[in-house]
Amino acid sequence: MPRPPHNCDTPPAKERMHDAFWQLLKERDYSTITVTDIVRRAGVNRNSFYYHFSGLPELADSSILQLVESTKISLPGPDADPNSTWRENVTHMLSSPAQRERLDRLALLAGPHSSSELLESLRDFTRLTVLSFLQLDANNLDLDTDLLLDFAVGGMLAILR
Repeated sequence: MPRPPHNCDTPPAKERMHDAFWQLLKERDYSTITVTDIVRRAGVNRNSFYYHFSGLPELADSSILQLVESTKISLPGPDADPNSTWRENVTHMLSSPAQRERLDRLALLAGPHSSSELLESLRDFTRLTVLSFLQLDANNLDLDTDLLLDFAVGGMLAILR
């Protein structure tokens, strides 16, 4: 398959492979998805796939990380009402088509076509993203903060189910 011209509307190969991953995960179990399925759906060749990823698990991790990092939330300021900020975040996530698509894709990772590996990647990436967002060092967490973080991430995953 020839490379699309730079001035065309076709998304880059890596983006098409990410999209193919999500489309296929919506249709069937992760354990049945193959690299061949991805390249066919994305309209790329195997060399392009292996240029970007070492295999399907790396594509899955890359897709999940990209999704988690692009899901935006805001923390309440020091004088803000946390309930109001929470409502604004939820309203934005449910009313924005792009955010809604992200939530739908995240829900696929907790759904019937997922796997324990995908769920573990989602848990790990969400935890790292929250740590970064809160500007906390994972190596210097006290036990209470570590447990609270695990509880919060577990709650987010339960909501997705």
